[in-house]
Amino acid sequence: MPVTARLSEVFYDRLGAQIANELVEWYNQVDATCRSDLECLNETDFQRFSAQLDARVAASEARLCAPASQGVGALRYVAGPGCGTESAAGRAVRITSEEETMRCGRVLTVLVLALTSAAVAQEHDRSTGGFDLTAHALWSHQFVSGSSAEQVLGVGVGLGYRLPHGLTVELRSSFRSWDSETYVPLHLGVRYDLPLHRVVTLAPFAGAGPSLVSGNDWASVFASFDVGARVVVALARDSRVRLSFEAGYGRAMAFHPSEFGVLNLGGGVVLSL
Repeated sequence: MPVTARLSEVFYDRLGAQIANELVEWYNQVDATCRSDLECLNETDFQRFSAQLDARVAASEARLCAPASQGVGALRYVAGPGCGTESAAGRAVRITSEEETMRCGRVLTVLVLALTSAAVAQEHDRSTGGFDLTAHALWSHQFVSGSSAEQVLGVGVGLGYRLPHGLTVELRSSFRSWDSETYVPLHLGVRYDLPLHRVVTLAPFAGAGPSLVSGNDWASVFASFDVGARVVVALARDSRVRLSFEAGYGRAMAFHPSEFGVLNLGGGVVLSL
């Protein structure tokens, strides 16, 4: 029996009523077309099988009317080819039906993939062309070669511009001050937003740039980079204010052998402008 396609409210919210209704109507048309083609093909195969069966029955009747001396051979001849022909016709109808079913299954699979891709693209395009302002409180663990590690709290800010396909260009900076030095990196990098749920996004990021490192009586500019990932949770669907939790690793290197690494854990807010 025919099945009418229906989509959940999530598709209507993301794609809009008009696009969702067009997809449902197109899906129903594809389903009706597949069913109509399958019915026509089965009807044609049955007519061909019926014609062959009628011909075999007529031939069998003609042989049964032959002289009695030929009856045994005629019956044996009818039993052999006649049964074989019916079996071949039945197998042909069954194989053709299976092929049509597989073809309809492939069409439905392509439709589901197209709907999923359209939903992801719609979600990405909806957030294209705006700015993100981030503010984090950071806990940093410093690794310095030849000395003990230190932990300290700091703050970080960032400004990002959203591009198509989930990409964002970010300018990030932070401030941390240990007992003997202060670390202020300025990194330019990229971020990729991967939606995991309607309100949850995984955002890996990477960046590089200069870092100002200063001590009690010295200061130097280091080359540095950082990599990490954020989990961003929206307070509500399409909310401009979101909570952000991140973990990352950064490393700063001077032109002399001095270098150090920093492990960062942070939490804060993201404001979409």
